[in-house]
Amino acid sequence: MKKTLVDIGMVVAILLLMPYSMIGETLHELIGITMFLLFICHHILNRKWLSSFSKGKWTAFRLINTSINILMFLFMLIMMFSAITISRHVFTFLNLGGASLGRILHLIGANWLFVLMSIHLGFHINVVAGRIGITKNGGILTATKILSVSVAVYGIYAIYKRQVLSYMFATSMYAYFDFSEPVILFILDYIAIMILFAVVGAYLSKGLIYLEKSNNKKNVDDKKNKEQLKAAKKKKRNIAIGCVSILVIIAILVWGVPYMRRHFVTVNINRQEVTNLPKVDLPGKTLVIQFTRTGNSDFDEDVDAVSSASLMLDENGQLVGNSELLAQMTQASTNADLYAIRVKKLYPSTYNGTVGVAGKELSSESYPELNMDEPLPNIKEYDRVILVFPLWWGTVPKAVEGFLSQEDFSGTEVYLILTHGGSGAGSVPHDLPEMIPGGHLNEDILLVYDDDVDEASEQVYEWLVKRQ
Repeated sequence: MKKTLVDIGMVVAILLLMPYSMIGETLHELIGITMFLLFICHHILNRKWLSSFSKGKWTAFRLINTSINILMFLFMLIMMFSAITISRHVFTFLNLGGASLGRILHLIGANWLFVLMSIHLGFHINVVAGRIGITKNGGILTATKILSVSVAVYGIYAIYKRQVLSYMFATSMYAYFDFSEPVILFILDYIAIMILFAVVGAYLSKGLIYLEKSNNKKNVDDKKNKEQLKAAKKKKRNIAIGCVSILVIIAILVWGVPYMRRHFVTVNINRQEVTNLPKVDLPGKTLVIQFTRTGNSDFDEDVDAVSSASLMLDENGQLVGNSELLAQMTQASTNADLYAIRVKKLYPSTYNGTVGVAGKELSSESYPELNMDEPLPNIKEYDRVILVFPLWWGTVPKAVEGFLSQEDFSGTEVYLILTHGGSGAGSVPHDLPEMIPGGHLNEDILLVYDDDVDEASEQVYEWLVKRQ
């Protein structure tokens, strides 16, 4: 009974951990600690497995099952280490640093641990089913199998929808959350993904056990017809090839295609055409404040837009930043004033280099020094302010936070256009209001995915119309 309760607790905990920004960072950290404690209890209750590690015959089933267990243990340690380095509530007193690497490890580790735990569950599904009495009723057992396979089919789509493979293989450095979506729908998708990998684990374990029995039978009955053995091997090989082919196709669709588009396709635009939006008559004066990589990065002379999804090339061969283009669209449609936030010490040319520097900035208590060649705008002269910037490390870039700290937003209506690489708004809706004391952040945030910026003019216009 204790084992069952601990196992159920771990399943519930990891499902609640996946939508971390949607449940709040403090609660996420507390559930994470609970998960780790349950993980320790699980190993204490199953200590007999550890004591028998060096005993018995190492079959294919045992070898793979043990490998999964060891990987889960390693990923759990990685998760706890990375969690402590990026903690913003429970472990902040340790001040260990390493947030840049920690966030990457935490995102990758969380998804690998989730998948491995699901496969592990499938390997031991018969034990679990026996504990809760499903195996005692043939009708319930059959219905459970049919339901599990049906949900697993949807789980394939849920993997694509939630970008699980892109997180596992680090093609996306940020987790996507749609804060307009009920958190229960997010969790239901991950339940489907868990069931999918549990089904994979269950049938993989059955296949391994079947192969082991086949090998044993072969040793006992060496007179068996060689042609039958050859046909059986061919059948197994064809099944294996078919399964691998399906996995490869899924990987290409879910991981390969977005990766190729993001890293090997240059986005060319006609800046004049893209920013030619219909006019929107906003009452009073509007100020658009933008922060983007262009103008804030020390780009190499031979840098090209393929180096990052946040860059494009215009008709004159000039680099254009995503946030820069959206800000220009907004300004052109509203006749607003435009102010660009500039840092004195430029960011690296490469996207990954900028990510590393931004991560270090986030863990620092100071702000990057701003270039004050252009005087700060007087916010009080405007009826509204529209901020346009990219999501960095799931929150507001430190340079933007530094700029906001020098302004007085009391009584000002603030609107936000946010670009992201798959993470949605991150924790910005929670973090930004604290950076504009006295101001009001409008809840209708315009989120634009990096790859869609060049085609976002209609989206920007429709969003601006609602501001009238």
